[in-house]
Amino acid sequence: MIAVTLPGVDPEKVRVDLDGSVLAIQGERMPDGVKLEEAQCRESVYGPFYRAFTLPASADSSAIRAEYKHGMLLITAPKSEAAKPKQITVKAA
Repeated sequence: MIAVTLPGVDPEKVRVDLDGSVLAIQGERMPDGVKLEEAQCRESVYGPFYRAFTLPASADSSAIRAEYKHGMLLITAPKSEAAKPKQITVKAA
């Protein structure tokens, strides 16, 4: 799972792309209307952002899901069925 903190970012403005094994997240955090000189402390950086992650070969690209909830972007990339471990039954001869 990939978890990205995006408080105050409109989920409609976030783009998630998969190109081969590279998962890219991009968007832009817009200013909240408070002028820089009026703020005592500002913890969020504004402007465009871009992050890229290389997924393992075992990831199932058709099952990748992205969900935005409470300022967090959660991306799950489950293993493909072929990559999951299998139990082999031992038969008595």
